[in-house]
Amino acid sequence: HELRSPFATPTAGLGLGRSPSGGHGGLRRAAPTGLMPVAGLIADRVDDRRAISIGVLIRAAGFAMLGTVQSTPGLVLASVLTGLGGALFHPASYAAYAALAQGRDRVRVYATREMVSNLGFVVGPVVGGLVAGLNFAYVSWTAAGLFVLAFFVTVIRLPAGPSAPPPQQSSLQRVLWSPRFLRSSVTSTPLRLLVPPLPRCVPFP
Repeated sequence: HELRSPFATPTAGLGLGRSPSGGHGGLRRAAPTGLMPVAGLIADRVDDRRAISIGVLIRAAGFAMLGTVQSTPGLVLASVLTGLGGALFHPASYAAYAALAQGRDRVRVYATREMVSNLGFVVGPVVGGLVAGLNFAYVSWTAAGLFVLAFFVTVIRLPAGPSAPPPQQSSLQRVLWSPRFLRSSVTSTPLRLLVPPLPRCVPFP
C-alpha cells in the first residue's frame, strides 16, 4: 500500500489547500489506527482468514475509489475505506502469524515478515512516485489490484479456522491491564511517530 505515498496528487487535483489536505492526511492515518482495537475484537471472534479476506477487499475498494473520485467527500470516503480495511486485516494477520508460528522458530518467522514488509515500505514509494508522474489513477488501481491478489492468496493459501478460541475475558481489557504491553507501548511509541514521514524521505527520481 506504500504505492500511494505521493498522495498530494488527488488532493491538489481537487483544489484542496494545505489545511484541508493536512486534515485529510490525518484522517487517512487515524482511520486504521483508531479502528484497530475494535477490529481486533471482531477478529478474535471470527475466522482469521475471513477477517483478512474482507479487510483486503475493503481496502481494494478504497484504493479503486481513490483513482476515480472527483469530490472531497468521495476522497474522504475512499480514505476511510482504506483505513477500515487495514484495521480489519492487520490484527487478524498478526494473530494468524502467531498461530502458524507454533512449533517453529518464531523469531525467524516474525523477522522474515518484517524484512519483507520493510522492503515494500522502501520500494513502494519509489514505484508509486514513478507511476504517479504519469497518472495518479494508475497508482490507485495498481494498489487495488494488489489487494485483490492478496484476497485470492489469502483464500487459497491461508488455513481456515480462528487462531484461538474466543476469550472468556475481554482481550482488550486484558491488554490494557498488562504491564508488559504498557511498557512495550511506551517504548515503541516514539518510533511509530517516525513511520508516517519515512516514505516521504525516499528520494524520487
